[in-house]
Amino acid sequence: MNHSIVYRDYCDSDVDALVQMWKESRPGWPPGFFSASETTASSVAREEKSSGRLFSALAFSGDRVVGYCRTSPYGGEAEASYVDLINVVPDMHGAGIGKALLLDAVKRSVKFGMKRIDLHTWSANMKAVPLYKKTGFFWVPETMVYMQNYMPFLLGREEFLDFLSGEDWYKCFERALVVESDTEKTNSGREIFRYVFKRDADSFVAEFDRKGRCLSAMEYPGFSAGLSVESASEFFVGRSYSVSLSGSGFNPEKISVDCGKSLKCPGVSADAFAVEPLPVRIAKTPYEPADRLTVSLKEKGLEFGIGIVGVEEVALHSPVVRFLSPGVEKLRLGLKKLGDVSSVVISYALDEGEFYSGVVALNSDIYQSCTVELPPVEQGVHILSVRLGESGYLETVVLVAGVYSGRPLTVDTRKSAVIVGSDVALTVSRRGAAGRMWGRGPGDAPISLGRYFVSAGPPSPSRYTNLNWTMVK
Repeated sequence: MNHSIVYRDYCDSDVDALVQMWKESRPGWPPGFFSASETTASSVAREEKSSGRLFSALAFSGDRVVGYCRTSPYGGEAEASYVDLINVVPDMHGAGIGKALLLDAVKRSVKFGMKRIDLHTWSANMKAVPLYKKTGFFWVPETMVYMQNYMPFLLGREEFLDFLSGEDWYKCFERALVVESDTEKTNSGREIFRYVFKRDADSFVAEFDRKGRCLSAMEYPGFSAGLSVESASEFFVGRSYSVSLSGSGFNPEKISVDCGKSLKCPGVSADAFAVEPLPVRIAKTPYEPADRLTVSLKEKGLEFGIGIVGVEEVALHSPVVRFLSPGVEKLRLGLKKLGDVSSVVISYALDEGEFYSGVVALNSDIYQSCTVELPPVEQGVHILSVRLGESGYLETVVLVAGVYSGRPLTVDTRKSAVIVGSDVALTVSRRGAAGRMWGRGPGDAPISLGRYFVSAGPPSPSRYTNLNWTMVK
C-alpha cells in the first residue's frame, strides 16, 4: 500500500473532489460509459444516494481523490456483494491504489456477512485482470469477463485464520495470473475454482463448485473433506448419480444431507448419496447458481455442496412458433440429443385433446428431427403440447394455421412468451428483454423478421415512433 495515500469512506462533502476524479479519468473508460451527459456534483451526489451501496471508499492524495470503489449487495444472492465501480486516476496507475481498494472491499464484505464478492470488467480492460485474480477473483468461463471471489467466505472461517496465524493471506496466495477465463475441472469433469495458500511447509486448499457457487472441498493440516461425483459433464433428468464424501478429521456419522428444489435424494448412506435431477420449467442461466446437493458437517459448522443442472437427454429444438396451411396433418419437429440413447418416446396433444405417443429412433447426431401426425388443423391458432421421454418437461409449440384474424393472442411457453396477431408473431425471451418478430416464410417455415428489445419506463416519442427503429436485421 502506498502510505502517502489516505483511504476513507465517501461523505457528502467529498462530492466536488469526486467529480474532479471522474473528469480526470474519463479518457480511460470506454466510449458511452459516461453517456453524453456532463458529470456534475448533483449527478454524482444523486448516484451515491440512490445506488443502494454497502459502502463507497475513496483514496486521497492530499485533497485530491485519486481512487474510488463502490460495493453494493449483489442482486438475487443475499450472501454476495458486488463491486459496482472501481477507478484510479490515470497518472496513479501502478501505485497500488486499485489493489488496496479491492482488498478493502473483500475485507469489509466479511463484516457485512457476505461469502462472495463479484465484479465485471470490459474486454478492453484486460490489463486489470491479473490484479483482480491476485486479489482472489476468478473469471467465469463463457461470460463477458464476469468474475467471482470467495475470499470473504474464507476470511470468515476460523480454520483459515488459524492457518494464517497473522500472516497476510494476499502474500500466501498462490495463483497463476493468466489473462484468460478460469477453466479448471476435477477428474470427473466438474467445474471448480481452487484457492491454494502456502505458509512454510503447510498448505490450505479450498475448492468451490462453479455451478453451485459453494464450497465443495477443503484441506489443511489435520483435516480434509470433499465431495466427488461419478460423472459431472452432464446431469440428465431422471437418472440417478452417486455423490461421495471423503476425507479425515471429522465424524462421518454426524452429517446431514439436503437437496435443492429441482433435485431429490433417493438414497443416503454414511459416505455416499444418490441424487436425481428433476425436470424444471425454466432452466438456470450461467449467471444464476444451480440447485445444490448440500452435505453439512455439523461438528465443524461446514457445508459442502455441488451444483447440479438437470438437462433432458432428448429435448425439443424447434421454434416456439410454427406457421401452417389449414388442413395440414403432419408436422416436422427438431430434436436435440445429448444422452447416449437410441430412441425416445414422444407424446403430444393438440389443443388439450387426446394424447398420442410413439417411439422415435435416433442416430448419433446431436441435432435430429421427427414427424408427428395431427388431426386436420383448422385455420386459427392452436397449441401443440409435446413431451419427450418419461422425464421430459411438457413443451408448448404455437401453431398458426392460415392467417389469424382474431384479437392478439398471448401464449406462455417454456422458453418465451408468444404474441400472435395477423400473419406475424412476437416472442420475448424469459432470459431478458430480447425478442424477435416472426413471419411466414417459403413453405410456411418461420423466418425472423428482426429483433427488438423491451426496456422499462415510458416510451420516448423521439426514439420509439415505431417498432422498426429498434429492430436489428
